[in-house]
Amino acid sequence: MRRLLLLMFFSGLLIACGRKNKLPAGVLPAEKMEDVMWDVMRTDQFLTDFVFIKDSSLNKDAVSMGYYQRIFREHAITREEFQTSFKYYQKHPALLKAVMDSISTRPELKPEEIYKPVLADTAMQHKNDTVISAPGDTVSKVLPKTRLGKPQ
Repeated sequence: MRRLLLLMFFSGLLIACGRKNKLPAGVLPAEKMEDVMWDVMRTDQFLTDFVFIKDSSLNKDAVSMGYYQRIFREHAITREEFQTSFKYYQKHPALLKAVMDSISTRPELKPEEIYKPVLADTAMQHKNDTVISAPGDTVSKVLPKTRLGKPQ
């Protein structure tokens, strides 16, 4: 009987240890979460620095949600998946720290690499405008063009 209890204990311990690295269903893997959060953080910075400062009458929540929805579409996830994942990572600080540390180690881009003209979908095209663009980021496909105060 004692051997059976020890066997059950160690079996349970092995199962628990084996599940430690697995994420629950519906939670984004760390790499994807990092990419989505990178785009969300850059979008927040863009909105703060270039959009909301120029037009204080904008509904910040509605405008932000429009941008976030486009990021979610670009990454083929839903808002609910992102929120569920973010809550999970918040409850597991070591995992969230790993994601945030990975984001902080991304190379800084020079201004000429960040702000350069790119093609956008026809609904967002404006003459003489510039958009944030960086290699490997989806923000360049998500953010609408903005003039950034450059002379025409």
